[in-house]
Amino acid sequence: PANSRPTAQPSAPAGGSADDYVAQGREYIKAEAFEKAIEALSKAIALNPSHPSALLLLATSYGADGQQELAISTWKQFLVLEVSDDYARGIAFVGLGQAYDTTRL
Repeated sequence: PANSRPTAQPSAPAGGSADDYVAQGREYIKAEAFEKAIEALSKAIALNPSHPSALLLLATSYGADGQQELAISTWKQFLVLEVSDDYARGIAFVGLGQAYDTTRL
């Protein structure tokens, strides 16, 4: 059908690094395959718990997947890193606010 989503098929990182899993997660997000993105990004965090991109994308994926409590805790993890990128910090504050708003509705 014309409205069907493409199937996400990024290649699996063979013994991949955190960056490899982040790249894979990014591809899943583009395909709106949030559960698969969460899997890949969780693997990145397991390898590098302070990986800013992995945390930012994981929080985004949790929010898009309706897992607001996990999104909130992951946004907070990201903000604790004190990342100097003001744009990324702005995204985190907006995402955190949206997650809080969603849990109150």
